[in-house]
Amino acid sequence: MIIVTHEMQFALNVADNVLFLSEGVAEEYGRASEVLLNPKSDKLRAFLQKTA
Repeated sequence: MIIVTHEMQFALNVADNVLFLSEGVAEEYGRASEVLLNPKSDKLRAFLQKTA
């Protein structure tokens, strides 16, 4: 199942894997806990700070 959300806590709780897109570009993909708790992309880090 594919779910699109801006609710990062929800994604962390329900997803096995996540794909973070920014301006149509796949910035990060992987296990939800790895991507959302330890982002490598500057864009994802900035997004997570805005939504925290």
